[in-house]
Amino acid sequence: MQIEPCGRGGDPVHRHLLLAQHRNRRAGTIIKPISVASVISSATPVDASLRDGHLMEGCRPCNGQQGQVRMRMHGRRVAITGGSSGIGLETARLFIAEGARVALLDLNGSEAAASALGHGASGILCDVTSEASVQAAVEAAGQALGGLDGLVNSAGVSLWRPLAETSYEDWRRVHAIDLDGPFLVTRAALRLLRAAGGGTIVNLASGAGMRPLPNLGAYCSAKAGLVMLTRALALEFAAENIRVNAVAPGPIHTPMLERTLTRVPDREAKMQEFLARVGMGRLGTAEEVARAVLFLSCAESSFTTGGVIEVDGGRVQI
Repeated sequence: MQIEPCGRGGDPVHRHLLLAQHRNRRAGTIIKPISVASVISSATPVDASLRDGHLMEGCRPCNGQQGQVRMRMHGRRVAITGGSSGIGLETARLFIAEGARVALLDLNGSEAAASALGHGASGILCDVTSEASVQAAVEAAGQALGGLDGLVNSAGVSLWRPLAETSYEDWRRVHAIDLDGPFLVTRAALRLLRAAGGGTIVNLASGAGMRPLPNLGAYCSAKAGLVMLTRALALEFAAENIRVNAVAPGPIHTPMLERTLTRVPDREAKMQEFLARVGMGRLGTAEEVARAVLFLSCAESSFTTGGVIEVDGGRVQI
């Protein structure tokens, strides 16, 4: 019997339906209609992996290795700024689980975070506002990983303050970390990405860079600039097989959000203000954002560049 090759739009459920039908025919049993639910609920190792959301390395018709799970980041080498906490740390954890090796570039805690993650992680000191520090850190990441296939610019800082009360020093600090940082790190990583024959860059922008919020002018403008930088670099690097995309989170429960809440006079009121703008009525998690970063960093998004994925629970315009 000829079985349709793995593919049909890359649908793993369809492949397993075909395999189940083939097994029935080979066994000489009566062929009954097979539902997607029955395949996913099966207790076989293959179907358990499918149920958990993994793509398969290939069913028996492809390479004879039925049940082998394909790790979406297998062999990838990725540098992650802001990797010692929040979204950066969750991204590192998810990437390692999917087969990548990562270098955590951070001003504080990178070595401790890398040690906690275990095999596959390296911690490197990096101040994203310093050109010299960035250059040294990216070179160190390349040496630790044996090259570089991907970059995640996750380091960031926020500032809730009316414009009249925002000093120029505060303004410059937000832009230095949130916009200058991705510029410096991306520029430093280019040589390694080109040497690898291409790669991926994912910038952590923000919903505040897509739709403004009051008393957040410095942050909104920096993140809006990062969105436009993402789109410009996507065009610039497309011919070199370097894809550049962004993820724009909404209100996410992270250490940065917690720090923001400690600085306001009424924490509960501020939290309700956040939630009132979210259609789903809750904060997102760092892992939910990391999964969008994973998608943009692996082959599943191979024809996507210059895009922005909003992970915001349906945040509405005020």
